[in-house]
Amino acid sequence: MLIELELERVEIVHARAEDYRPERAFSTVISRAVGSLDMLVRLAMPVSRDDGRILAMKGSYPAAEIEALGSPSTAQAPKALPLSA
Repeated sequence: MLIELELERVEIVHARAEDYRPERAFSTVISRAVGSLDMLVRLAMPVSRDDGRILAMKGSYPAAEIEALGSPSTAQAPKALPLSA
């Protein structure tokens, strides 16, 4: 994934978000296999900078979940990633 997306300065963390306490907040949190976007936001906020981004890998476009967040600062830019099993 890192190579395909050409990501740099990345720290991969394999941990449960509820238990993870980083030394400093992250500018971007990327997640997969988290239930709802609401749950993801609640889990990611404590480890995200105030100006940080949360990227969610979802199986299908979560229009209802995005609407349920109700935040005016929420922006979405869906992008299909060419992933293989």
